[in-house]
Amino acid sequence: MTQIARSIGSLHKERFGAVAVACSATILLLAKIWFIQRYASHTPFWDQWDAEATHLYKPWIEGELTLGRLLSAHNEHRIFTTRLLHLGLFELAGRTWNPVLQMGLNAFLHVGAVAVFGAMVSSTLRADLRLMLWVFITFLFLPPFGWENLLTGFQTQFYLLLLLSFGLLWWSAIGKVTPSALWLAATASILLPLTMASGSLGVLAAVVLLIGRRFVWGQREIPVLFVLLLLAIASVGLAFTPGVPGHAHLRPSSFLEFAVAAGKAAAWPARPDGLTVTSALMPLLAQAPLIAAVAVCWRSGESDRKALLIFGAFAIWFALQVCALAYGRGAVDFASRYLDIFAFGVAANFAALLFCWGKTKHAIRLLVSVFALIWFAWMTWSVLPLLPVLRSELAAKAEISRVQENNVRGYLISGDRRWLDNARFCEIPYPSADVLRQLLDDATVRNFLPGKLLQKTTP
Repeated sequence: MTQIARSIGSLHKERFGAVAVACSATILLLAKIWFIQRYASHTPFWDQWDAEATHLYKPWIEGELTLGRLLSAHNEHRIFTTRLLHLGLFELAGRTWNPVLQMGLNAFLHVGAVAVFGAMVSSTLRADLRLMLWVFITFLFLPPFGWENLLTGFQTQFYLLLLLSFGLLWWSAIGKVTPSALWLAATASILLPLTMASGSLGVLAAVVLLIGRRFVWGQREIPVLFVLLLLAIASVGLAFTPGVPGHAHLRPSSFLEFAVAAGKAAAWPARPDGLTVTSALMPLLAQAPLIAAVAVCWRSGESDRKALLIFGAFAIWFALQVCALAYGRGAVDFASRYLDIFAFGVAANFAALLFCWGKTKHAIRLLVSVFALIWFAWMTWSVLPLLPVLRSELAAKAEISRVQENNVRGYLISGDRRWLDNARFCEIPYPSADVLRQLLDDATVRNFLPGKLLQKTTP
């Protein structure tokens, strides 16, 4: 009877966990859809005109799209996976360019990445602590801090990076070694460098985990040749990462500037200011729970190996992503599109706090509780000033998008080039009025433009 009662209790906890995941995912998805409906525009923006109109849809319709074009570089990235998905949406929409449909896909991908991440880190926690994690995750990802990704259909690669990385890391940390699992892991490893430049770093993190499982913990079922294959994929991906001379000014000019940028990324949502002791301590304080969780698991040995591998997996991946962003964009403030990555660092550290609290007792637990309250209060205090800024950014985005859509529609309906030529910078959705006009005059491009741009609003 006792065994039956335990089985029923375990089943109840699993169902409760599934309900928590479903509720969190539903809330986040509905919120994203609301933000898209309120702030999104049907007008393609900036890089979309080159990457999609010129180099994807037009050659696709004209029968000139090749594998080489699909694999070609876009800035520092190879966005093969984004191109394939957007081609699928293009056909699904009746060969019509639909940025809002792309945003909807991105919303699902982001929520999927959150669900995979949450399931991965929550598996390290006691059942009674998992609900706290899901509540925190829901509130953390509810505001669209990475609004550039949400409100620009072209940013699919960011969400694919997260989803593929977390899936690969989860398997690399604790997954069973079966032929089907190896095939899936190899596929994810190949797709990651073809999603974003930093995708190769996700494969590299998986290699580190598999080496640890194979050679440190003696899990002989992990094939050495498979580890070498993933290492080769990561190496090739890094070696063939495109360079953009025009972006050299975005990179830090010294190691100190790089370190400061990495510290700002690791400390988010706090904002270190200047070269002070306080600023230097901020990233350490922000990442202290994750560091502590890894240390606790290492000391516990076999009993906490699963948690060690999961927290270690994320710590390695996050550190590599932070370094990559600091190297590539360390000379300027990080754009909102990168905040989606930083937010997962905050969520992982909260999960680590819960893990450490659940592993300690008596006086040590009291110390952990005090630190947890300080850390949580600091994170909350750091987030609150960002909310009015976020609201202003969303309002500004909606207004400029309205102006851009009006100018493009005005030209399409009247043919009067003054709609484009007289517009100020950012009042049209492309930096060059001449290039944009050539695209809008192209018969092939005009035929697949979003339908709303062609609707006449004047007699």
